[in-house]
Amino acid sequence: MKNFFLKKKSNIKIFDLGEHPFADTFISKNDLKKKEPIYPLRCVLDKKSGCIFNEVITSDKKRYNLYDYSYTSSNSNYSKNYWREYAIEFKKKYRSQGKILEVGCNDGFLLEHLNKKGFETYGCDASKFISNLSKNKKIGKVDDVIANNVVNHSNNPDDFFKGKNFI
Repeated sequence: MKNFFLKKKSNIKIFDLGEHPFADTFISKNDLKKKEPIYPLRCVLDKKSGCIFNEVITSDKKRYNLYDYSYTSSNSNYSKNYWREYAIEFKKKYRSQGKILEVGCNDGFLLEHLNKKGFETYGCDASKFISNLSKNKKIGKVDDVIANNVVNHSNNPDDFFKGKNFI
């Protein structure tokens, strides 16, 4: 994989945490002898935009699909309670029915609870493994698009918001 560094005059290095493997991945027994890729974790601040990001950009295809991505929305009681409450608050605050698309839906836990509240729900996720855990349908027009904790996983937030360069 070809790494490249975002070098701008407006960037300030905040900290360097050394080399790390991808987060939330587990290697199967059959792959234990393989070397797990590691990358520098150096955070920088772009003074112009105010964004903090990792200086080294990695391949999103490898990040979410090289090994099984292990984080799920339903991996803890705390997380499950949070997403249940999120569904309740969404219905109170925004609308009582409609179609919702969740970008970065993970295992579909939030969508399941929005569905229980009367919404028609759809989801997509960058990880093929995780996408297989949730039920995906063809998507037509939706009333709301939600994305929780996903922009920070995008190599290019501008393209993300324009709907470009998805895996």
